[in-house]
Amino acid sequence: MTLARLKASLSGGLLGFPLTDFNANGDLNTEAFAARVANMVGGGCSALFVAAGAGEFFSLTTSEYARVLSSATASRSDAVPIFGAAGLGTREAVAHARLAEEEGVDGLLLLPPYLTEVSQAGLAEHIATVCGSTGLAVVVYSRANGRLKADTLARLAERCPNLIALKDGVGDTEELWAMRLALGDRLAFLNGMPTAEVFAPAFAAMGVPTYSSAIYAFLPRFAIQFYQAV
Repeated sequence: MTLARLKASLSGGLLGFPLTDFNANGDLNTEAFAARVANMVGGGCSALFVAAGAGEFFSLTTSEYARVLSSATASRSDAVPIFGAAGLGTREAVAHARLAEEEGVDGLLLLPPYLTEVSQAGLAEHIATVCGSTGLAVVVYSRANGRLKADTLARLAERCPNLIALKDGVGDTEELWAMRLALGDRLAFLNGMPTAEVFAPAFAAMGVPTYSSAIYAFLPRFAIQFYQAV
């Protein structure tokens, strides 16, 4: 998919985040996961993010991560883009990005760096390095120790043409408004708050209707109805 089409898919609609299925003995269950992805793709979401926070990116080995992505892309629909994830340190995030590209996903959710406190300059270099390492569209997740400021995000948008969206998990409405004023429609903005439905009306009032729904993973019909009601 083109960057423009991917950005459009994130600008309206519900975003799905599937769980990652394991057997009782702790082995990855790709058959069950493929069925889950197919079911969620057909349920009405506008994009699907696999092996991310709800899919326990932090719990997967590199080989499991590759198998999850491969299973997801094999179960895809042309109408619903598939995003993988990247995170931990910069070099590891670059490796995740390249692996995700090899497995044929459409984009990447860049999670905050692991543990360490990060300056705005350091965070910008981390994000720019990952963006520069891949041709995939990148959504950066601002939360925890990876909180972006409006001026940092504006500079990144100039440096990184494949940066298409910011997922906000902070909930600082003043900062989010400053980002939207600075960037206009250059990026898509997503509500990425925990239990995003609680914050959906407030974000929608600021022109950010799209959000990531954990509820969609187990109550898809309710999640879609709630989104449509908001």
